[in-house]
Amino acid sequence: MLLSFFLVHGVAAQIAESLVLSGQTAPGTARTFDTFVQPWQDENGMTIFVGVLSDGSSGVWYHDDGAVVEVARSGQAIAGGITPSSFLIIGIENGTFAFFASSDDGNALMVGDRTCTSAVAYAGLAAPGTGNLLFNTLNVSQAAFAFNNGDIAFTALAVSEDRSEAQNGVWIAQGGGSPSLIALSDADQFDDIDEWPEVPGVVFEFVGIRLSEAGETNFIARATKPVRQYIFKSAGSGRTLLSLSDPWNPDQLALAEDGRLAVAANAELDQAIFIESAAGSGTFETVITSGELPTDAQGNPLATDPWNTLGDRGLGFDASGQLYIHGKLANPNPLGGVWVRRLDGTVALELAGGFD
Repeated sequence: MLLSFFLVHGVAAQIAESLVLSGQTAPGTARTFDTFVQPWQDENGMTIFVGVLSDGSSGVWYHDDGAVVEVARSGQAIAGGITPSSFLIIGIENGTFAFFASSDDGNALMVGDRTCTSAVAYAGLAAPGTGNLLFNTLNVSQAAFAFNNGDIAFTALAVSEDRSEAQNGVWIAQGGGSPSLIALSDADQFDDIDEWPEVPGVVFEFVGIRLSEAGETNFIARATKPVRQYIFKSAGSGRTLLSLSDPWNPDQLALAEDGRLAVAANAELDQAIFIESAAGSGTFETVITSGELPTDAQGNPLATDPWNTLGDRGLGFDASGQLYIHGKLANPNPLGGVWVRRLDGTVALELAGGFD
């Protein structure tokens, strides 16, 4: 079977352009491409992807101006002596790309462009801002990192050499440079939340990482003792607490191009979607809550069953600032749907179907 990448161009007539074909020799090897996964393209047409070769090995390549260039390959050592066996593309913008390279011995966060590729962080590297801790595991879950305008924010576990101390943290590497610490799972640094430092054994983890065009890092700090969650916005050395009204706990974030946040939150059995009135204001308006009936553009109910879950499978803005929300109805055979909050503040069902 012949596999390839296709890009679609044009408005009136759509023309597919083949970039790379299976069976084609992979640059840097004597083997051929078999399959392709995780293609990402920037606004100038530069495309980065993971290719699986005829012998089962894999690697990262990019296609630019008609040429295919090797970036990294399984079995070849990279920073910290890590020999990767798998790769996860994070993204590409303006010719700068980022990806994770992973092996049984650890993983590395790689950033590159047309001239070079280097490791921003990797297992065994000193974790900036932590004293004597070393990066141990870089978190590769989708909610644990963000890439925007060449900057990358990421979460990781850092441990002491004898593993007697461990901390979760958030770091940002701007322009592919060395990372700087944003937050560490030490309750004492969060003294702007009065009740937390007095609770023994408080442990934080960080989720919902979102990075703005201006380099502001938005994230959710989660306490496991007691279970509480708060939104933080970090810019430079400053950190701002953005609070939802009680009893709502934030679960995930979405970030608009103008810097406003949307939040999927829960309160015991209830769920809700909130949107920030202005970027950085910390003032959130309720968009929709579970228990409401889905409606059309005129506000007419589309079902007799209310929405049950909101934002679990998707929450995001489009380029114009409209917010899209995935939700499911509360009935014996849950019906999935996508709501859209329009710029005028109205909310309507955009797409309905029997999907989860």
